[in-house]
Amino acid sequence: MAGNTVYVQGNYVDVHDNEVVNLNIDKATVKMEDSDLPTREAMIQAVEATEKEGLWWSSRSWAVVFRVYQMKGYKGSISEFVREVKAWGLKTDHECNYDAVQKPVASGILSGTPERWKANGAQGQTVKLAEALLRELEK
Repeated sequence: MAGNTVYVQGNYVDVHDNEVVNLNIDKATVKMEDSDLPTREAMIQAVEATEKEGLWWSSRSWAVVFRVYQMKGYKGSISEFVREVKAWGLKTDHECNYDAVQKPVASGILSGTPERWKANGAQGQTVKLAEALLRELEK
């Protein structure tokens, strides 16, 4: 079987060329990154608190939430994030949609940490929102 690729995803095994594959799960290991991924409730609380403080200016504020969530270990795509936010059931003045998140993220301004965002040309309000979200998530 040398040279063939076997993809294992959950309980699903994709085997090409109709070959038999025996998997021994007794010797299997799973590598997981340490993550400070906030709970759904913590994210909702942080969003509500920062919006109440008046730190949100438009739907593009969701791009900051996305980047902060990534800093905390979120591995999903922008599309997954938007779907997740809609499932949170938040009532905000600013709709979370793909374009509002994707455009600021794609610009590169929100790369790295909020301190770096300043050097990249981000507006002060963007950095303030990120710092406030991070503070709320540390509570």
